[in-house]
Parts: sequence; structure tokens; C-alpha cells
Amino acid sequence: MEKAGGKNRLVQTRSDPAAYPHQGLDGAVQRLLEGAPSTPPPKILGEGSADSHPQDDEMEQYHVPSDGVVRDLEQITLEAGPSLQILQSQARGTEISGAALEAMGVYTSRLDAIRWISSQFSAFGFRDEWLADAIFYMDRLAVNMHRSPNFMPLGQVDSPEQQAAAEVMGHQDLWLASVMIALKMSEAESELDSSIQDLVVPLVPFEANGAKCNRTRWNRIKRSEFLVMRQLDRRLVVPTAVQFIQAFCRELHKGVLDVSPAGRW
Repeated sequence: MEKAGGKNRLVQTRSDPAAYPHQGLDGAVQRLLEGAPSTPPPKILGEGSADSHPQDDEMEQYHVPSDGVVRDLEQITLEAGPSLQILQSQARGTEISGAALEAMGVYTSRLDAIRWISSQFSAFGFRDEWLADAIFYMDRLAVNMHRSPNFMPLGQVDSPEQQAAAEVMGHQDLWLASVMIALKMSEAESELDSSIQDLVVPLVPFEANGAKCNRTRWNRIKRSEFLVMRQLDRRLVVPTAVQFIQAFCRELHKGVLDVSPAGRW
């Protein structure tokens, strides 16, 4: 009940059936439309409203960073990356000599393994850099295996280094373990939304009609993973050429800022 002009009059509301003469679907649509909230008009950036707080309106405005803020961000960026000295130290710990890899027995086994793994990487859409990391792990392992206390030279080749390299390159479980390490270090599991076992098992046969993976073989691969990491002294992160270029650019930029703080790039 509402008073208007000094007189009492009835006002039809949504709860009053007489307000909706239409029945059935038409009546339901009309009731929904009349009861739907109206869309508020678009608000211009920085424009205040009756129910807004001045602090909220201030947060919505764009702020242009000052020169001091920009310089602070540049300094943080320069200090965030590793220096050239750190990268050089990391790289020296992973240097290898390729002479042992050029021996015929080593070269053939290495090439056969790379062909099989690269074909599977292409079939499953794995990244090329993951393959490169796995190959580099194997090259380092092959060159340094003759220093392992577990290596027993047999005198069947010219040098213990070549014998150890040939045994490593012909060992399929070591190849699969190196691939597993490369995939883990690259976080391929999260990128491909698969477990490490699902990613490595298809590579096990090493040929079209090779033996499939079983539990015993999978346990051997996992044990080989620990062997590879131990022989590499757990130096699994190796600086790349791109990282050296980035570090050089940071040092160069830092020198420019030291000479002329106003001469930023």
C-alpha cells in the first residue's frame, strides 16, 4: 500500500499476479526481464562515483614510473643474472675433449643411439634442446668414465679412455637415464602433462622391433640415472651460449650506466 497525492492507491508489485496478464512462457519471460538488474553505465577511468572511496579511485589511475624507479629496476635486473665469472666457472667444470668420441667403436654406437632417440623425440613432439642436453650428458659421461673406480680396463682398444667411451655409448640404459635427467631438468613433465615414466618408456626399445619396457628394465634405468649423476658430479646445469651473451649484455649495459647514468638504453 502506498500513498500518492494524499490518496491511497494500490501499487502492483512482482508478487502481485495481476501485474502479469500473460500466462505460461510469455509471463515467465516478462517477469524475468522486469526483475533483472540493470547494467550500470561504463565508468570512465579516474571518474568518481557516489558510492566509491577516493582511495579506490586513486588506485585505478595509471601511474608513470619516475626516472628513479626505472633506474632501480635496471639495477635489480643487472644484479639478478649470474656474472661472467660464475658462468665461466660452471662451464670449466663440464669441459670435455672430443678425441675419444671420434674413435670408430664410440662414434658408431653414439650415432645409432642419437638416430633412434631423435626419431622418437620428433614423433612425440619433444623439444630439440632436451635431446641436446641428453647427448651432452652422455658425451661428458663417456669421456670421464675411465676415471671411475668402477671401470675395469680390458686392454682391448688403444686406450682405457676409448674403451670406457665405447662401453658408455653402447649402453642403452645409460642413454635412457640421460634422457630422463634432461627431461626432469627441463620440467618436461609439467609442460607435457605426463609422468617421467610415460615420457621415457616409449624410447626403451631402441629399434622398431626391440624389447618393450618391463619393471625390471625400468628399475635398471632408474639405477643408471643415479650412476650418471654421480659420475657427472651432479653438474647438470651447464651454461649455454645464450646465457653468456645475456651476461655480456648486462655487463656492457652496467658499464654504460656507470659512465653516464642518464644515458640508459
